[in-house]
Order: sequence, then structure tokens, then C-alpha cells
Amino acid sequence: MASARDTSFSYSDTDTWLATRLISKLSLEIIIAFATILSFYALFSRAQKWRRKKGRLPYPIGPRGAPIIGNALQMPLKDPWLKWTEWAAVYGDIFYLNMMVRSIVVLNSARAGFDLLTKRGNIYSDRPGMSLTRDHGGWHFNIATESYGEEFLIKRRFYNQSLNPTATKQHFGMLQDNARLLAQSLLRDSSKVYRSQHDDVGLWSSSVYDIVLTQLEFIVKDENDEWVKHAEEAARTLEGMGNHPIDFWPFLGKLPFFIWGKEFVEQMKKMKEATHLASTVPYDVVKRKFFSGTALPSMATMLLEENIRPDKTIAHEESINGTLSITYIVAKFIHKAGSDTTVSNIDTFIVAMIHHPRIQREAQRTIDELLQGERLPTLDDRGRLPYLEAILREVQRWKPVVPGGIPHCSSQDDEYEGMFIPKGTMVVFNVLICPGRHFASSWLWITIATLLTVFEISPEIDAEGKSELPELEYEHGHPKPFRCRLKLRPSMASFIDDE
Repeated sequence: MASARDTSFSYSDTDTWLATRLISKLSLEIIIAFATILSFYALFSRAQKWRRKKGRLPYPIGPRGAPIIGNALQMPLKDPWLKWTEWAAVYGDIFYLNMMVRSIVVLNSARAGFDLLTKRGNIYSDRPGMSLTRDHGGWHFNIATESYGEEFLIKRRFYNQSLNPTATKQHFGMLQDNARLLAQSLLRDSSKVYRSQHDDVGLWSSSVYDIVLTQLEFIVKDENDEWVKHAEEAARTLEGMGNHPIDFWPFLGKLPFFIWGKEFVEQMKKMKEATHLASTVPYDVVKRKFFSGTALPSMATMLLEENIRPDKTIAHEESINGTLSITYIVAKFIHKAGSDTTVSNIDTFIVAMIHHPRIQREAQRTIDELLQGERLPTLDDRGRLPYLEAILREVQRWKPVVPGGIPHCSSQDDEYEGMFIPKGTMVVFNVLICPGRHFASSWLWITIATLLTVFEISPEIDAEGKSELPELEYEHGHPKPFRCRLKLRPSMASFIDDE
């Protein structure tokens, strides 16, 4: 007869038995999930072939993929627009990628982008599912993950009315003050130009935060300000997102998260905490100030004022919160993607002035003739400084930055120039079409004008007394890190004194 010890489980035996049962159950769930995926893929492929045959139009051409997985392994997770540009040289302005059960069409010209995004905006304003970040990570407020509908249209209207050309003029004073504060910061420590090319929160992107957060009722003290840090942390959680299996097959989100690993569980926890600090917390602060009468005029107070009801509740409050939150985070998000046009343009401008001192001196001469050493430039001077406008345009032409933009999704079958684009296709515009371009252009111009007015920009001198010229080879849309000298021009100290 077996003893009691022979017929009972010890504590460790019970643990092992439970773990084995759990793993077996999860393994079965995973097998069923992926069997479903393969079945769905087979049906999807058959349906796509039938639709293409029915339409008698081909898909856009594109790189040849592997069986089943298509181009999935050819798509880089980092800086995909560099690969898209490479493919565009082979396949043209529009090409097609097969990512298993998802079709992707990449547009590589402003004309194609305008034709589809603007002329056919009713078809291409939807967003592809980003279920992981939107449904599980707290990013539901983000217009970039919002499906086309009433909430999307409200958020887009709020965003555009705050950043269109007319609205931008209302912010000229703030932009000019920000440029002066930036010059103050560089006067105290010109090495920030170099450090900004290494730090996550660089000098130029911190300057963007100053502007954006002022619009949300916050005044930034420096690049280590808590509101800047919140935006930075929220943006950091998006690294590598959008390509998880849950984004392609949302039903996988119903499985326990720990099957994806401990690191993934921690990542999702941090994402929810970060988005809360970058959305709900700052909105609540602004709202309290608004109702107490202590809020300064800003984008936030404008939206609250326009949507307050007689009973003191706020109409479209979720859309207002989402609009303000994404405005708050977007500067850091773009910079983390390594493709922020404005940030790269500032760096390129400094590189150009170092390499072309004669042009720098001529620009300063035209500025001095207008200002007569009596004040700093303002945005009202823009039309009277054509030489500076020419420099700005040449900087943008010389080293252009081509970001991928926010993906769109076709809400119905479509035809374009003899090619078939099926419903549900992710459409990526490998060109820059930014609703905040007027705001960014004004900020870029006043920053460049102020730097030229206040400083002489020259190369750093090494230990042997030789000039260190910046390299002209770029990485991911930005120049390689470089050093420079900023010398205060005569009679400029009084205009940028740190009061």
C-alpha cells in the first residue's frame, strides 16, 4: 500500500501541476488563435483575388514578397520612410506592400498625397486599427488612432482652428518672446547646441514645448520642466508600437498579456500611467484655472470658452481633452520619430551658416538695415526681409526631411490612375502634409531671424587651432552632431537680457 506521502502532492508539486495546466491551456488558446489567423488569411487572400479580378484593375506594383508573410520581413521597424524612398526610385510614386492580412499603399509624391488625402478625403480619412495603444494603452484620445466619424471630425476642427494662418497670427507675440528666451539660453551656454543633438529633450524641441505648453496654460521653466518630462515619457512609450500582433488582430488582446513576456506587461503599465499624466492631469489643471478665473488666454481656454454650456458643463469635453493632449505630446512624438522637419531645419540652418559665412553676413546686413540696431525682429518684418526668406526656403530644399506621416485607411474600394486600392488598405503618405505647417513656418522664421540678429555663428576651434566644420552627411533626416560658436553681436545684449 502506498503511503500518504506517496499519494499526495507537496507544495512544489502543486505549483508545477497548476503551471503545467495553465501553460497547456494558454498553448491551446495560442494554437487556436494562430489557426484562426491562418484561416482568416486564406479567406482574405481569396477575397482579395476575387475583388481584383472583379475590378479588372491591378494593385499598384511593389517589391516581391514571400509566400503568406508577403513583405512583412522587408519592412524596417525603424525609419521605414528611408526604405520607402528607396523603393519609390524603383516602383514609382505609388507602390503596394502585402503585410499578411493587411494591404499597404505608400504614396511618394505631393500630387498623389493631395489627390487622395484632400480631394478624396471622405474615403481616406479613416485610421488603421492600432488596438494595442488605443484600446489597451490609454491612447484613445489621439486623433491619429481615431476612426473616421463625428469625434474625429470634431478633433480635427479644434486642431485646425487653433493652427490655421489666422490663428497663428494671434500667437506672433508668444513666438517672438520664445525666440528671445531661446537666445537668452544660448547666451548663457552655447554648448546646448551640441548637447541638443544627443539629449532626448533637445534645445530646439524644448523650444517647441515652450510654445505648445504656453498654449495649454503652462509656462516652461527649462528643458527639465515636469510638463516636458510628462510629454517625453508619453512619447517614449510609442517606440516600436503599431507593429504588434494585437494591432493586426485585435482579438489577441483578449489573451493574458503575460504570454507576450514580463517586459511587455511592464511596458503597457508604463504606457497607461504616462498617457494619464500627459492627458487627464494637465487638462484637469487647466480646467480648474479656467473656472476659477485665473487662466491666461490660450488654446485651451479658447476651446473651453467656446464649448461651455449654461449649466457650466463642457460640450465635447473628451474631444477637447484629446485635442489639447495630442497638441501637448505631438512635438515630442515627432522628434522621437527622428523626423521633425522644424527641428532638422534649425540644425541645417546653423550648418549652412557655418559653411557659408558670406551668406550669413549678407543676411545680417539686410536685417541691420531694417532694424537699425534698435530692436529684435518680429514676424511683421517677414515680408520686408526677402533675403532671409530665400535662406529659409533654401535650407528646406537643401536638406529636406521626409517623414511618413500618420497612416490613413481606405473606407471603400477605390481606383487611382488605373490601379485598384481595396477597402481597408493602410495608406501611408511619404510626404509632409501637416495641419500645423503655418505655425511651424512662423516659429522657424522668427527663430532663424533672431539667431542671425543676435549672434555671429562660426565653427568650433579644436585644440590645434583648426576649425571644426560640421559634416554634410545626414543620418535619419538630421545632421551628425557638431559643435559651433555663438558670439554675441555688438549692442545686442540689452535686447536679450535675462530679467
